[in-house]
Amino acid sequence: DNASGDGSVEVVAALDDDRVHVRVNRTNIGFAGNLDRAVRPSSGEWVVLMPADGRMEPGALRAYDALAGATGTSAVVTSRAWRVDESGRHVGSLGPDLHVWRGAPVNRPLSDLIGRRVLELDAATALGRSLSTMRNPLSSRSTAYPRKLYDEVGGYLGARTVHPEKWFHWRLLSVAERVYFIDDELFSYQPQRATGPDVAGRAAALKVLVDDYVSSFELGPTLLERSGLEQREVERAFVEHDIARHGLASLARGERLHARRISSFGLGATLGGGCFGHSHRSDRRVRPPHAPRTCVPLRQAISLDASMGRITDCGVDPILSPAATLTAGCDRPTSERLPRTHG
Repeated sequence: DNASGDGSVEVVAALDDDRVHVRVNRTNIGFAGNLDRAVRPSSGEWVVLMPADGRMEPGALRAYDALAGATGTSAVVTSRAWRVDESGRHVGSLGPDLHVWRGAPVNRPLSDLIGRRVLELDAATALGRSLSTMRNPLSSRSTAYPRKLYDEVGGYLGARTVHPEKWFHWRLLSVAERVYFIDDELFSYQPQRATGPDVAGRAAALKVLVDDYVSSFELGPTLLERSGLEQREVERAFVEHDIARHGLASLARGERLHARRISSFGLGATLGGGCFGHSHRSDRRVRPPHAPRTCVPLRQAISLDASMGRITDCGVDPILSPAATLTAGCDRPTSERLPRTHG
């Protein structure tokens, strides 16, 4: 318990089960630090961390245990989770990003073993796909990993990032051999309901970008070699996918100021070149003095004109920007406001 005040300690302490251990932090040590605080005293061979308001579905532990026994201690296992509302109804499915798992083969023997479809990827391949798209191949709500891999990568490193899951998963894939995705909802999760303006949510979104920036620009040679990518390719992916995706989603929700903050963050990360739009009065490119005179071929190096609700794009991949279909072509403005759909 991370110094909560909602009665959680009393509820758990009242459980009459010797398998349940309650540890209470005297002060709030942060999300990532608390994850390490939870894992380090554990003695099992495998670890599954569940979020608040999360639970395992019937048969989940049996399926994970079967895969753990069949795949050894150099594999990582993930699955989907039901999204439930306050009444307990299933209202959606949450899971790892399918961009990473596209085309992954089905492991027939493991699928027959647990009675559910199991996809398989080489961990290095999953790492390369994740870094090149900035997508997480593992679910933060339902991923199991061997304790020895956790120790090998040094845990979540709570002092480094605010939201550590993606950074931890990248390092996990750098030492694992295989990764498996159970294509079924074995967990359920009820998101906490926001009250009033979602200021905390918007702040958290910016923190996620800061975490991804730190992780992407400071990967180190070990992860790069394992992924088969160069540092400049990862930095480009950060701008094309993280900045563009979050920025477009914010515009689609009508959050123009937030979108502008995101685009400014991306601009600061790409001063070495790129294609940028000029805010407010014109659609001219803003080009740093040392940058090339022509647009570099980034699919999504974009400028979000937060004050006018316009976008200047350099050929946006519609798969990666589902909030709207934009006309391809560098410096071609789209005057219409993006529709208010989920980005």
